[in-house]
Amino acid sequence: MPLVPLDEATAREVSDLIARDRKIQAIKLVRDATGAGLREAKERVEAWDAAPSAQPVETSAVLDDLAAEARSVRDASGPIHAIKLVRERTGWGLADAKGYVDRLG
Repeated sequence: MPLVPLDEATAREVSDLIARDRKIQAIKLVRDATGAGLREAKERVEAWDAAPSAQPVETSAVLDDLAAEARSVRDASGPIHAIKLVRERTGWGLADAKGYVDRLG
Protein backbone atom coordinates (compact mmCIF):
# COMPACT_ATOMS: atom_id res chain seq x y z
CA MET A 1 0.00 0.00 0.00
CA PRO A 2 1.43 3.42 -0.89
CA LEU A 3 2.34 5.62 2.03
CA VAL A 4 -0.33 8.29 2.51
CA PRO A 5 0.86 11.48 4.23
CA LEU A 6 -1.16 12.98 7.04
CA ASP A 7 -2.55 16.50 6.91
CA GLU A 8 -1.05 19.00 9.35
CA ALA A 9 -3.91 18.86 11.89
CA THR A 10 -3.90 15.06 12.03
CA ALA A 11 -0.10 15.00 12.32
CA ARG A 12 -0.27 17.37 15.29
CA GLU A 13 -2.92 15.20 16.91
CA VAL A 14 -0.81 12.05 16.41
CA SER A 15 2.23 13.83 17.88
CA ASP A 16 0.17 14.90 20.87
CA LEU A 17 -1.12 11.37 21.43
CA ILE A 18 2.41 9.97 21.24
CA ALA A 19 3.68 12.62 23.66
CA ARG A 20 0.93 11.62 26.12
CA ASP A 21 1.89 7.94 25.72
CA ARG A 22 -1.39 7.11 24.00
CA LYS A 23 0.08 5.09 21.15
CA ILE A 24 -2.96 2.88 20.66
CA GLN A 25 -5.11 5.93 19.96
CA ALA A 26 -2.36 7.31 17.68
CA ILE A 27 -2.30 4.05 15.72
CA LYS A 28 -6.10 4.14 15.37
CA LEU A 29 -5.94 7.74 14.14
CA VAL A 30 -3.26 6.87 11.57
CA ARG A 31 -5.35 3.92 10.38
CA ASP A 32 -8.48 6.06 10.08
CA ALA A 33 -6.66 8.88 8.27
CA THR A 34 -4.65 6.75 5.83
CA GLY A 35 -6.46 3.45 5.40
CA ALA A 36 -3.28 1.64 6.53
CA GLY A 37 -3.48 -1.78 8.09
CA LEU A 38 -2.75 -2.34 11.76
CA ARG A 39 0.86 -3.41 11.19
CA GLU A 40 1.68 -0.47 8.90
CA ALA A 41 0.05 2.05 11.22
CA LYS A 42 1.86 0.61 14.24
CA GLU A 43 5.21 0.77 12.41
CA ARG A 44 4.56 4.38 11.39
CA VAL A 45 3.67 5.42 14.95
CA GLU A 46 6.70 3.61 16.37
CA ALA A 47 9.01 5.23 13.79
CA TRP A 48 7.42 8.60 14.51
CA ASP A 49 7.96 8.14 18.24
CA ALA A 50 11.62 7.25 17.64
CA ALA A 51 12.25 10.15 15.23
CA PRO A 52 14.54 12.74 16.85
CA SER A 53 13.03 15.57 14.80
CA ALA A 54 10.65 17.99 16.51
CA GLN A 55 8.62 18.12 13.28
CA PRO A 56 6.77 14.92 12.41
CA VAL A 57 8.10 13.04 9.39
CA GLU A 58 4.58 12.28 8.25
CA THR A 59 3.39 15.77 7.28
CA SER A 60 3.05 16.57 3.61
CA ALA A 61 5.41 19.57 3.87
CA VAL A 62 8.18 17.42 5.34
CA LEU A 63 7.56 14.70 2.76
CA ASP A 64 7.79 17.33 -0.03
CA ASP A 65 11.20 18.43 1.25
CA LEU A 66 12.29 14.83 1.60
CA ALA A 67 11.09 14.07 -1.93
CA ALA A 68 13.25 16.84 -3.39
CA GLU A 69 16.30 15.66 -1.49
CA ALA A 70 15.68 11.99 -2.32
CA ARG A 71 15.30 12.82 -6.04
CA SER A 72 18.59 14.67 -5.94
CA VAL A 73 20.37 11.79 -4.20
CA ARG A 74 18.77 9.26 -6.55
CA ASP A 75 19.85 11.20 -9.63
CA ALA A 76 23.39 11.69 -8.32
CA SER A 77 24.08 8.37 -6.60
CA GLY A 78 21.31 5.94 -7.51
CA PRO A 79 18.10 4.64 -5.95
CA ILE A 80 19.76 2.59 -3.21
CA HIS A 81 21.25 5.73 -1.69
CA ALA A 82 17.92 7.53 -1.96
CA ILE A 83 16.13 4.64 -0.23
CA LYS A 84 18.74 4.69 2.53
CA LEU A 85 18.21 8.45 2.99
CA VAL A 86 14.44 8.01 3.24
CA ARG A 87 14.81 5.20 5.78
CA GLU A 88 17.20 7.24 7.91
CA ARG A 89 14.97 10.32 7.89
CA THR A 90 11.67 8.58 8.50
CA GLY A 91 12.33 5.28 10.23
CA TRP A 92 10.20 3.56 7.58
CA GLY A 93 10.85 -0.02 6.58
CA LEU A 94 12.57 -0.99 3.36
CA ALA A 95 9.36 -1.64 1.41
CA ASP A 96 7.80 1.71 2.33
CA ALA A 97 11.02 3.62 1.58
CA LYS A 98 11.52 1.85 -1.75
CA GLY A 99 7.91 2.46 -2.73
CA TYR A 100 8.28 6.14 -1.84
CA VAL A 101 11.45 6.51 -3.94
CA ASP A 102 9.90 4.55 -6.82
CA ARG A 103 6.93 6.96 -6.88
CA LEU A 104 9.11 10.07 -7.00
CA GLY A 105 9.14 10.03 -10.79
